[in-house]
Amino acid sequence: MTIFTAKLDAARKRGRETLERVRAISFAILVFIVFAGGALLLEHAGLFAGTFRTEILARVDNGDVTSAAEVQ
Repeated sequence: MTIFTAKLDAARKRGRETLERVRAISFAILVFIVFAGGALLLEHAGLFAGTFRTEILARVDNGDVTSAAEVQ
């Protein structure tokens, strides 16, 4: 085996490893997108109605208001 052939084999091996890594990353991104899209559709359809929303239910009367002059 010549030096050129050894370098060529090493380059091919690196290329395959890179391709396998890229495929794994792409698969992870695809799974995340599908999961996030599904959650968004379920929330939009009403299955998770109120889960991602918060409502503040409060009432303030005039007697409850404190001014800065009263606080000392």
